[in-house]
Amino acid sequence: MGPGAVGAPSKIGAGLLICCEGACLLLRRSEDSGNPGTWGLPGGNADAADGGQLLTTAMREAREELGELPPGLEVLGSVLTRRGKSLQKHYTVFVASIPGAARAAYRPTLNDEHTEWRWLDLRHAAALAAAPGAPAHCPTGPGFLGDPDDDEAAAAAAGPPTGNMVLHPVVRVMFGGAHAEALGSMLPSVGAKPGAEQ
Repeated sequence: MGPGAVGAPSKIGAGLLICCEGACLLLRRSEDSGNPGTWGLPGGNADAADGGQLLTTAMREAREELGELPPGLEVLGSVLTRRGKSLQKHYTVFVASIPGAARAAYRPTLNDEHTEWRWLDLRHAAALAAAPGAPAHCPTGPGFLGDPDDDEAAAAAAGPPTGNMVLHPVVRVMFGGAHAEALGSMLPSVGAKPGAEQ
């Protein structure tokens, strides 16, 4: 296999990137879980019972980790991420939206894989995903939600990012730049409105 070639995946999984009003739902991994202390998505490894359907995997795992899913959840699309030294870990992220009223009322019931949950502004996720030494994502430039003016107002309303958060590798890959175009094509429909509170 030549440079850059990708073989068969050694690990397959799927999860949900649940978005609402310019923010995404993240869960903090417990100390007994893989990647302890990192903030990631609800999701996990594919199971034979899923019948090869990765959306089924994502929904099953999300229910195990969140309890009831937020009402009005709508899947907008998916992004395949590849990680590992030979890109052998394939994880499909299903991007979903929920209505603002559902976000306001939603309280997940976490299983023992996670200790906390929170909504994080999408621009802050991109800033935290920036590789060490790389320029941080500029929240006031053209970004995930399209119009730079909307992005600037929404970033100002969101306030500064939480600097002590460490993102799970899948979230870093999603927001680290390689998938920005795919996210941008899906997320305008769930974007923050100028001046909206986060």
